[in-house]
Amino acid sequence: MAVLAAWLCRVPAVRAATITVLCSNGLRAVLSDAVPEFERATGHHVTVQYSVSPELGKRVLAGEPFDVVIVTPALMKTLAEGGAVVSDRQTAVARSGMG
Repeated sequence: MAVLAAWLCRVPAVRAATITVLCSNGLRAVLSDAVPEFERATGHHVTVQYSVSPELGKRVLAGEPFDVVIVTPALMKTLAEGGAVVSDRQTAVARSGMG
């Protein structure tokens, strides 16, 4: 299963910002380690809200504000088709095999 992130805004390097991330539960362990390092390195504050991808998709389509969404490729395609994310701003951040 691949996971994609849509980076929807650029955070200015000159001032600290709060970055809101909606993330599938599958990357909780990774972000738990990475976010504090990112915050120390940049001075930005990151707020991560975890859930299952379908629930995150509903929230995005309902207009919930966010800066980054990390969900499955199929859901990312649906979000892009619905105009909720910009399709050319997607980046694969993880891939895992089953079995």
